[in-house]
This record gives sequence, structure tokens and C-alpha cells, in this order.
Amino acid sequence: MSNSLAPASEALSCVQEALEAHLGHLTRLRDLWLSRPYRGERPRIRVVISAHFDARGSYSIRWDPVTTLHSDTKPLKDLARSELPIGWNTLTIPALSDRTEPRTPADEALFRAAFKVPALLASALGRVSEAHVSACHVMHAGGGITACDIENVERAEITSGLAAIEKLPWILLAEVLYAVERGMTAADLKQTCQRVNHIENIDHHSAAMALAIGRRVLAYNAAWWRSAAKFELPKPRGFRRRAKPGRKLVRVSGAKARHSSVAPRGNEGRRIAPRGQMQSYIRNRLAERDPDWAFTAGDFSEFAKTSDRKRITRALDALVRKGELQAIAKGVYCSAHYEATNYAALKAVMRDRGEHCAPGPESAGLVLEEGCKAAFDFYTNGPLKIFRVRNQVLRLHREPVPGLCSEIQSFAQPAPSILLVRHLTGQERLSYESFDRLAGEFPDQLRLSMILTGMLL
Repeated sequence: MSNSLAPASEALSCVQEALEAHLGHLTRLRDLWLSRPYRGERPRIRVVISAHFDARGSYSIRWDPVTTLHSDTKPLKDLARSELPIGWNTLTIPALSDRTEPRTPADEALFRAAFKVPALLASALGRVSEAHVSACHVMHAGGGITACDIENVERAEITSGLAAIEKLPWILLAEVLYAVERGMTAADLKQTCQRVNHIENIDHHSAAMALAIGRRVLAYNAAWWRSAAKFELPKPRGFRRRAKPGRKLVRVSGAKARHSSVAPRGNEGRRIAPRGQMQSYIRNRLAERDPDWAFTAGDFSEFAKTSDRKRITRALDALVRKGELQAIAKGVYCSAHYEATNYAALKAVMRDRGEHCAPGPESAGLVLEEGCKAAFDFYTNGPLKIFRVRNQVLRLHREPVPGLCSEIQSFAQPAPSILLVRHLTGQERLSYESFDRLAGEFPDQLRLSMILTGMLL
């Protein structure tokens, strides 16, 4: 059969016959290649298919044989040129030169059919050897035609997909690759991440997208037709608990874990202090606060970039050496002329961690009567168990009702809410007179306590 199929309408009807002819050419080439003497294991034949419009406007589809060893590709092609007929690897669909911009539905149908031929040829030749379409054309809904380099398109889509995976807060790329290796489905991946990270709002579509990109990037790196560099991928690893947004999870003592003491404030670097003026900026901030205010370097985060927090720490340590400040705990400071309470020191640490605290079960009553100076144990919504300030060790407890510590931050006296919540949850009963007095003096805190306790129950 002639490889120049004309006219175009008849050419498409003869595609199947042309595919069989090219399959015969490849089969004969393979037999000739295997019959020649070769030292060692003979490399396999593979086929690369490309399509383009030639100078005459015809749609030309070409397949080129290659081998697994690059040095044997040239001898293979020389063998094909000498033993196979002219045009042995080219299939041409002519009469398209005047239709490069389709105008009628018939023209569009003709182009769409012609653009499917490379894939059909790859499917036919795939019965003899591996085949890959490297360049083809697609037609858009509006009738426009675009030439596609398959590898470039694949790399672009994989790159955007990997960037999307990096933005997912509930999974890492290494865990996606682990899920692909284990053969997990999107439902399995979603369920596993919900169980490990205690996250409910995981989108099924995002889980499916992550798995699809993981499979595609592994397939691309292993593809024989790949001409560009491989994607650099992390080593697959099992699922691990995610840190909350803004915190870093640090592994210590095997299975035990703690959170770093730095959480973003959202105002980092907005008012950077000039070199040599950091101490002056800190003094001005302290003049605006109460004398017994306790603080950390994070309370001055807008004076330096996120990566330059040490500038603030060095300035604070310099003020300590000058006698203007005193360090009352690790990373916690207050004025040298006033004594900050343990509660103020703990709140400074909680601000730095993005967490909250409140007077504990044993000292809530004393705080209500004597003030925050009497507090010696505290509730928190974070993982800390103890806190060392000055020469004391403060005991920290998990908040009795989720959300309690964060909700009572706006109250000048948080102790009433603690007492009311403990009473409503049955942890510590108040007398009728005490409950009636608290309910009358702090109605907003009673209402909040009932809401939080109702959500718990």
C-alpha cells in the first residue's frame, strides 16, 4: 500500500490498512534485528512517534525505532533503510493545506480524526514493541489547533501538581509516595489522614489528586522516553502527625514530641528597626505597656524579619545586662523594677506558641479572692505539662472543656469561668451561695460556661 493516502476523506477510511502495513514493517525489522549476530544480550526495539504538518500542508506521522542502548540506535536505523521500502516509517494524510483553519463541521471532523492517528499507530505498533507518541496536535472547542510536545506538557502538569501537594496542610509528598507504593485508594488516604491528624474537612478530590500526581511523577521518572532530568523526590515514609499551622513539630526521645516555642504573629518585619536602634524600639514599646508586663522576643516581631529573630533576643539580653530588664524564665523578660506574676510569664510563653492559658483547678478560687499573684497551677490548650519560672515549677493541666482557655482571654478575671465550668461538669461542686454570687456578678461568664459545657455534653 502507498504511504501517501489521497484524497484526505479516503485516506482516513484506509487508516486501518495503513496501520497493518506499518505493523508489518516493524515486525520485519524486529526479525532482521534479532537474526543478526550480537555479542551479549540484544537490546530491545522501541518506537517514538511524532506528527507534524509538512511544507505542503499534509499531516505527516512518523515513527522512529530506537534501542535500549543508545549506541545501537544508528545501526538499527541503517538496517531499516537498507531492508525496508521507501517511506517505511511515514504515514501521510494530504489535502489539508487549505484547511489549516477549519471552517465547516466536516473540516473539524476530518482534523479530529487525523489527530487521532498517532495514538492509533502507537496502539498498533505496541503489539510488537513499546511505543510512545512524542509530538501530536489537538483541536480546541473553538476550532484552533495546537501542537503538543507530550513530554513538556507532562512535566508542566506534574510540576503544578507537586506545587499543589506542597500546599496541602494534612499530607507531605513523601507520604503521598508511600500511599502510592502501598496501593491506597483516595478513600483510604483520606481516612488515614483523618485518623492520624484528627482533621475532619479533608476533600476527597484533593486526596485523589495527590495520588494521581504521585503515580504520574513516578511513572515519568521511570519512563524510557524521558529526555529531561528526573524529578527530585523525597524518600517515601509512613504517615506522621502534623503540627498545627504556625508551629514546628520536633521529635525528641523517640515517640515523644513537643512543639517549638515560636509561632508566627502575622506582623513580622512590618516595622523593621534600623541597625543599632533595636533597644530604643523595645524601650518605646515597654513605655506603652503596664509596668508588670511579661514578654518574649515574639512580642517585638514586627521590628525584625522572621529569619532574624536573634536581633531581638540579642537586644533584650543587652538590656538585661544594663539592668533595665530581668529574665524570669527561659526567653521571658519583664522590667527590672517591677515583678511580673507567674500568670503573666506563662501568658507570654503561650502567646509565643499560639496557645492560651487560665488559672488551674487548685488556684482558681485563690485567684478570685487574692488576684493572679496567687496562681500556682494553670489550664492550657497546648501540650506543655510543666513551666519553670524563677525557681518555681508550675503545674499545667489540659483545659477541662475544649475552647475554654481561648474564650476567657477577654475577661479581666478569668477565674469565675473556671469555677463555673468545673461546677457544671461535676468536677468541683460550689455551694448554692457561691454559685448564686458568681452568677450574679459575672453573668457573661456564666452564659459562656453553660455554652461550652453544653457543647461538651
